[in-house]
Amino acid sequence: MNTTTSDTGEATNHTNNDAAANTADTANPAVILFGTDEGGKPHASTFSQAEVELAERAAGLMGLRVLHITTDEHRTVAAQLPAGRIFAQSGRGFVPFVKKALYERLLNLAGPGEAPPRSVAAMPNSPPSNDMPAPAGDSTRPASWAEVKVGSLVLASTGQQEGWFESVVVYTKADSLFELRWRDWPEEAHFVRHRDALALLSPLGPEA
Repeated sequence: MNTTTSDTGEATNHTNNDAAANTADTANPAVILFGTDEGGKPHASTFSQAEVELAERAAGLMGLRVLHITTDEHRTVAAQLPAGRIFAQSGRGFVPFVKKALYERLLNLAGPGEAPPRSVAAMPNSPPSNDMPAPAGDSTRPASWAEVKVGSLVLASTGQQEGWFESVVVYTKADSLFELRWRDWPEEAHFVRHRDALALLSPLGPEA
């Protein structure tokens, strides 16, 4: 009986240690991917030690720069950045928008370096959804909710701390629900949001 109890305790400790290691890996990012998109908007996000190889590959595919986190100053900036994600199917990454001041600080930390092969490009439209697909390259910015329709460009968020990103309406549903896709990350699955969880862009566009 004592042996069984001891073995169980060791297994529990081993599990707890593994969980602690995984948490530490997530809480201590190892690299930062950063760059600008075709509109000149800055993007940046962090990736854990376990994701370094995939993140570096994604950077090559997306034309991003890579900053390995090795100093306290790097870690200070990394703590202010959102965590990124890697899409298994395409190898690309989800690298959210960041504030210009934070991006410029990243540039100063990284130095001139080697210019990326290209800026983060808006990726091709995803395959059609249902029987009312959003028309490619024809997204519009509605001035009011009454004007929202298939193909409209609106803002959606993945969480309270994740910021807002351009999304295209691909299907309108009952009860003020909309099926959408991320405009710049079509590898991500379509998602549904209530109107109250969305926001409208300026009809003149963010560049105006």
